[in-house]
Amino acid sequence: MKDMMNIDRNELIDKYISGEWSAEERELFTALYNSDTTFKISADQRKVLVDALQTHHKRKELKAMLEGFHSEIDNHEARKYKTKFTNRIIRFVQVQKHNFAVASSVAIIAIASTFAMTTKYFSDKRMGEYQELNQEIRDIKGYQDQILKSLKSNNSNKNNYHPGKFNGTAFAISTDGYLVTSSHLIRTADSIVIQNDNGLRLKVEPVYKNVAYDLAIVKIVDENFKGFGKLPYGISGKEASLGEKIFTLGFPRADLVYGEGSLSASSGYMGDTTSYQVSVPVNPGNSGGPLLDSKGNLIGVISGKQTASEGVAFAVKASYIQQLLMELPELEEQPQWIGKYSSVNGLNRPQQVQKIADFVFEVNVYND
Repeated sequence: MKDMMNIDRNELIDKYISGEWSAEERELFTALYNSDTTFKISADQRKVLVDALQTHHKRKELKAMLEGFHSEIDNHEARKYKTKFTNRIIRFVQVQKHNFAVASSVAIIAIASTFAMTTKYFSDKRMGEYQELNQEIRDIKGYQDQILKSLKSNNSNKNNYHPGKFNGTAFAISTDGYLVTSSHLIRTADSIVIQNDNGLRLKVEPVYKNVAYDLAIVKIVDENFKGFGKLPYGISGKEASLGEKIFTLGFPRADLVYGEGSLSASSGYMGDTTSYQVSVPVNPGNSGGPLLDSKGNLIGVISGKQTASEGVAFAVKASYIQQLLMELPELEEQPQWIGKYSSVNGLNRPQQVQKIADFVFEVNVYND
């Protein structure tokens, strides 16, 4: 077998996608795919990209669509949407440039302007079916419940915070104050406060986010925080199995909510291989919540749901949390990151939830 260190990995991924490879190359690809998380992510993302291009960018289909769109979309709206979509593609390429060959990146940007004209058709019919699960807080009763809960808390940090503009969920990813949440939840944040079901209320700041994965890391910056202690859950690193029983914890309301179901697909919305599809009830406020298997292993992060189908939700795979940690800029301290093993394996579900609940927080996002 060829030396893994000397192989052109981009070329190997291209052969995997085209299916034009030798038995030796297939064996080498399988070994790398199963042992190297970065290679696996790169291969999955490239395949999704190529599949999308092959599906949506055939010349004859584009020509037919464009002829219809030109008669329906005025020039002003077309220019506005084209600019918005092109900028989105460029930002995506910048984030993913270490995963894509140069030629692929150039090709994406080159077709962006043409593809933008077709996207309105798909966005109205399909993208509208996907809902991010951050929640804009409007309910006055919800305001009162949160204020009363804050006043009754025994926590020494009793700042008089007003309810945030958006809320969602985050969970601890290190023993010393780092948490994971959804990047879409904090993208407009001027300040962020987290609170768990016991009333512990702490200020956090963004550390790093990856919009392509819809994941972000935040850090507790409150002087009253003394550390989490050992985390009860871990990341095993294995892909979850179809039909596997799963559960999640989150804050679609003022107190912690438990949901359970099963893993219904190994890919997410419109075949996105960075995510799972799960049959579990979720609502606005569940964004950023942990998705766990029956042993208490972290397998994903809740990110959205399909509005056209009841009980269909999506979660970013836990392997992308590991990728996020690899992308982090150098930190002054060396955090004690989440381990591989769960300490709640073997406990019944109520016992598991009780031990995990203290590490799951409501995220309140404030805008000046």
